[in-house]
Amino acid sequence: MRAAQLYLGSELEVVGAVLRRDPGARVDVAGSVLLTTSAGVTAQLDFGFIHAYRTVCSIWGSQGSLELRRPFTPPDDYPPVLRMEVAGEVTERVLPADRQFVKAAEAFAAAIAAGTDGAQILRQAALVEAVRSSARWVDALH
Repeated sequence: MRAAQLYLGSELEVVGAVLRRDPGARVDVAGSVLLTTSAGVTAQLDFGFIHAYRTVCSIWGSQGSLELRRPFTPPDDYPPVLRMEVAGEVTERVLPADRQFVKAAEAFAAAIAAGTDGAQILRQAALVEAVRSSARWVDALH
């Protein structure tokens, strides 16, 4: 949801959601969410701790698309590949490997040191709560 907020702005609205919970632990383990901006631009988010590992971020526009595999939790030595398609022409760009967890911890420490007010994380928490309160809940399949 944070990526959707980064790309589309922080004022996203929940259009619909289905969340799967583990019946024994009573925690959500998978789900699908549809968000929209006031202009009708949508974001579809899917997650699942009960599925095979996969992380992909795809952005589609009127002129083309971008796709980045493993944007979240890549190994420190993983060089991500950004795939761009415009008018049927595909270009791939290998990005440098990065230490995402180290950078995230450094950014968190810098935000604390700078006295950041936390407005972004509070908007993200409110969006998570809106998803959870409006979702259709179903038991996870085993």
